[in-house]
Amino acid sequence: MRKKAYIFIVIVTVLISKNINAQDKIFLKSGDKIEAKIIEVNIDNLKYKKISNQNGPVFTIPKKDIHMVEYENGESDIFKEKTIEFKRNRINLDVLVYMYNGPLSISYERLNESGKIGYEIPINLHMNEGEYVGLTTGLNIKYYVSGSAKGFYVGPTLALGAFDYYYEDGDYYFDYDTVFSVVPGAKLGYQYQLSNLFGLSLGGTVGYIIPFEGNYQGDIAYSINFGLNFSLEKKLNTIIK
Repeated sequence: MRKKAYIFIVIVTVLISKNINAQDKIFLKSGDKIEAKIIEVNIDNLKYKKISNQNGPVFTIPKKDIHMVEYENGESDIFKEKTIEFKRNRINLDVLVYMYNGPLSISYERLNESGKIGYEIPINLHMNEGEYVGLTTGLNIKYYVSGSAKGFYVGPTLALGAFDYYYEDGDYYFDYDTVFSVVPGAKLGYQYQLSNLFGLSLGGTVGYIIPFEGNYQGDIAYSINFGLNFSLEKKLNTIIK
């Protein structure tokens, strides 16, 4: 009987020991240690539950505060800081354009802290066969695939402005009419930084002109643009790898 009780105690002890060791450990730069069950590791933060209350709330901690994570399977990750440098404000100027209904643009772009997303406000001159057809402004959102405000980018565009239309009736042409229109579309391109101050870009824009007045038909608009950009406001940003 005592032998069975002894075996039972040994088994329970082993199971408790495994349960205690089967946990993740978060080592903070402050020197503190958190015994946890890690739920999710994101780009900027880590989510976990306390090992003592796994049915409780999910806590979030910035990765910049973490030195190392040791997982229950024995593997570990050390979070290192990497500093990237770029300027968050840009002036973009198209210098060479092939287009049908535009646009030829000059724009202001504001980048987020990681350089992943740029919010661009353009002034667009729309041309067709060398003739003016419209003037718009709006918002372009550029997603930089590799971050750091450079490399390939893609994103939606939305422009609003006035276009010149004309009626056609046999051999008779009437005066141009200015009609307000909206132009939804998309951008795709590549940003090459020569330095923190200067850069080059090659990209394309495609959209569709939708007149507000029903008497006018819409038309496609596209362009292939080569441009220069000038960056302002030096910004240092730290990311965690």
